[in-house]
Formats: sequence, C-alpha cells, structure tokens
Amino acid sequence: MDIYKELKKYIIEEGINSVIKRFGHVWPEKGIRWMADLDPSPTKKYIEWYINSMSDDKSFGFDEIMKEYIEEDNFASWLHYFRHVKNSFDRFYALTKNHRIRGKQADIWSYENWRDLTDHIEKFENERLDKDEKIIKKETSKKQIDNWLAVMPITKEQCIVYGQGTKWCISAKVDNQFDRYYSDYNIFIIINKNNDEKFAILISKHDKSDLMIYNAENLLIVSTIWFGSFKFKGGSINYYELLQMAGIG
Repeated sequence: MDIYKELKKYIIEEGINSVIKRFGHVWPEKGIRWMADLDPSPTKKYIEWYINSMSDDKSFGFDEIMKEYIEEDNFASWLHYFRHVKNSFDRFYALTKNHRIRGKQADIWSYENWRDLTDHIEKFENERLDKDEKIIKKETSKKQIDNWLAVMPITKEQCIVYGQGTKWCISAKVDNQFDRYYSDYNIFIIINKNNDEKFAILISKHDKSDLMIYNAENLLIVSTIWFGSFKFKGGSINYYELLQMAGIG
C-alpha cells in the first residue's frame, strides 16, 4: 500500500468519511478524525503539503511510525507523534494569520520538507523576540476574569513575554520547553491585577481534569476547584472561563 497516495486521495479528495471506510479496519476512527483535524488552514492545504513532504523525505520516519502502529497497535505512540505536527501547524498558522511572515514565506509550499518548515518556524519566532513587546502582547489571546488577567499563549515568545520574572521553563529564553508542554496542554498564565502575582495553569488537551498549577518560583502547588473556581491567596479565578478560552468549555 502506498500510504502517501492513499492518504492524499482519501483525506484531500474524498473526505474524512472515505478515510474511515478505507482504513477503519486498521486505524481507530478517532485517530483518523484526529489526523484530519491537524490542519488549521481554511483550505486544508497544510495537510496536502505534509503528505507530499512525507513521501519525498523518507528520513522523516513516518513509515516506521505507521508500521509500529499497525503491527503493534501502538495508537498512543501515533498520537504523540501527530501532536507535535499539529503544534507546528498551529504555530505556522498563527505567524501567517498575524502577518508576522508574508509573501513567499507565508506559503507552506515554499518549504522543501518538514524539517525545513520547523527550522523556519523557530527562526521566525526567535526573530520576533527582538521586536516590540507591544506587538506580541496585542497578538496574544487574553481575557479579564474576576481579579485576574488570563493569558493563553500559543507561541514560545508570547509565553516568554508574559512569563517574565518567573522561573518557568516554558518562559525561559534559553533551553525553552514551551513546545514540549504545549503539544499536550493548554497553557494559561494568570496575573493578579492587584499585586502582579503570576501562576501558570496547564490543562490537558485530552482530559480537562488533568491539570497542573505552578507559582512564579516554578513550584507545583495545590489549588482545589471550589464552586467552579481555583482558589488562591490573592483571590479566585473561574475554571470554566479558562476552558472557554481554549474552546473546550
């Protein structure tokens, strides 16, 4: 089976239901639907480029991952792999949507393969750290909730700007770990409007009951949800409004 031609035919040309009908005997339906949702672009051109780049770049390892999944029923490994793909697509789409890259650089077909694309995403994001913080802040999703400013960064530089003064690895300028966490968690930075105290709240993209909260010293803290809100010394913040920001409310 030429997996690349098959994926292109069924995902791009015939739609997701045809993929389920064609591959449902070897891949779980939820996995097929998840893969189809990798692409945030309106025309789904990213996934077409992705399939073409995989067929050209045999060193990428997609064949091995598919073989492992089909032969060993290792669906968890398959999903972990594609979470990183989605993370990069989301970051590239954010860069183009916010006009931080323009012209040929904003066209995914101008990149030779997956490594070429991810290398450029890193380059574009690092360049942006030198730009005016006001621009980065303007592009970041944020909301006033109770006594807090809630920020939901989707790029490394957004997390660095709003995490200034903390010891979080997701906000570090060196050896930054934002991508590692963002692939599995929605990340929120909440800032108390009265004393500027900061907390990082990480809520799993796959199980909203799986969450972690860190103070500015990067210490994992315990905060119970009481009547739909997290309780902190400096006040409370509504849990469900955070979920709504992430589109999972």
